Amino acid sequence: MTKTLHARCKCGAVQIETTAPSSVFHCHCESCRRSTGQPAVTFASFTGEQVTFSGTERKVYDSSPGVERTFCPDCGTPIAWEGDGDDGVRLIEMYVGLFEERDELVPQYHILYEERVPWYDVADGLPRYNGMSPTGTPAAHGPKKDGLPK
Repeated sequence: MTKTLHARCKCGAVQIETTAPSSVFHCHCESCRRSTGQPAVTFASFTGEQVTFSGTERKVYDSSPGVERTFCPDCGTPIAWEGDGDDGVRLIEMYVGLFEERDELVPQYHILYEERVPWYDVADGLPRYNGMSPTGTPAAHGPKKDGLPK
């Protein structure tokens, strides 16, 4: 039997149930930063068929071609990045902080590292990729030393 994970927005109006994600990662892209007001975000990635939403219907913002950002219409909590993957499968990448079981959702890598805010870098030894997916040789393992405050 697969474990069910539970998530919700701050006010609890949007409720989410899902199973284990395919990956958990940090994203450093400008779009995610502007959508959340944070220097980086941490996502858990699911296929659309893995996720069940209940309660209040989430609001959708078309942030770029083929990409939707969803949020709670009551409290404004960002819920997910949603769009089609390269293989045409619907992806729902939800913010890890929404989950009751967030301690179990441990990041595996960083993406779009070249877009990072220079003064912000997570002190972990995870691989950092300059692209959208963890393929090829990582740009780095662990934080960069240059560009950080002295």
